[in-house]
Amino acid sequence: MEKEELTPHRTWYLEGFVDRSRRTWRTALYGFPFRIGRSPMSQLHLASPAVSFDHARVDRFGDELHLADLDSTNGTFLNGHRVSEPQKLADGDEVRFANWEFRLVAIEDFLAPTVTTEKLVDIQLESRANADSVQDFQKMIRERALWAVFQPIVRLVDHEVVGYEALGRGRLNGGETPVEELFTLAEDLGRAAELSELFRGEQLRQSLQLPGDPEVFLNTHPAEFGSGSTIVDSLTSFREEQDGSLPRLCIEIAEAAVTDLAALGDLSSRLSSFDVSVAFDDFGTGQPRLLELAEVSPRYVKFDRSWIRGLDGASSRRRELLTTLIDMVQGLGITPIAEGVETDAEAQACTELGFDLAQGFFLGRPELAAAF
Repeated sequence: MEKEELTPHRTWYLEGFVDRSRRTWRTALYGFPFRIGRSPMSQLHLASPAVSFDHARVDRFGDELHLADLDSTNGTFLNGHRVSEPQKLADGDEVRFANWEFRLVAIEDFLAPTVTTEKLVDIQLESRANADSVQDFQKMIRERALWAVFQPIVRLVDHEVVGYEALGRGRLNGGETPVEELFTLAEDLGRAAELSELFRGEQLRQSLQLPGDPEVFLNTHPAEFGSGSTIVDSLTSFREEQDGSLPRLCIEIAEAAVTDLAALGDLSSRLSSFDVSVAFDDFGTGQPRLLELAEVSPRYVKFDRSWIRGLDGASSRRRELLTTLIDMVQGLGITPIAEGVETDAEAQACTELGFDLAQGFFLGRPELAAAF
């Protein structure tokens, strides 16, 4: 039988740094439209405050690729020029999203047809650097170089502390490493859910040192959302450690991860068996998940700091929109929380607009549990 002759297939890649570790990656463009942004749901996820939640998009028309900016704050640039209208891309183009630079490369190969639209293919170009990163990460896990800090959540009418958000901290190579960098590395290694679960265990244990009987807010990572098994498993393990008891807990779920109502309802139901509540985090960074609010009805909604920053000097339209959202949330029996309150004027504006609770540097910085 005559063998079928294979023909090369052109695959497009964005080549550049995707984290702070200075490792170069080629990220295959797939599943068009291909989205780039800070959203965990983006095909190219750039965990940087300079990058907008939904920053840019690459569309495919036949054999052509076109780059479009999605009204990003810090801009999308093609060969040094800011993109205002969709632009055609070519092999070798320099593309920049805020301060993240990439080069577009086209590669002719025979394996590309096996790449599915469901899987992101990252090809590492510096294996030695990757090996070092793997060893550093494994050492951090092995030595439990992880700890927790807690930021107060206060009632605005009297500034009484009613709860704390638990935040993870870690140490690589002897120095404290930003948690965003730790999760970027964990995502590269396929261990983001594991890292989130380890952080939650440390946060639960250290939360026992907090004074009074506060509600402790625990974060999650989109990688562990799915069936919520790692979330529930970590709570089960801790409850067994504590002879059947748990502190008052609230699980925070990022708004971007709320994409499956059935899965969210299942997780909420399983958490209710522990008497654990749910909060939607980063509310308003994308299109507000109004349907999910009505269907699942979390106990809290945490409004993203982008709503709060400069609120005391905000336009009347912005304040009216925020007031409408707050009224809607409260009408569903949900308590709104303002995040990122950094000045007395912002705190007063939040009170005037109807926020019940708030957190931010003005109200209390993250500290070790013993500090409270």
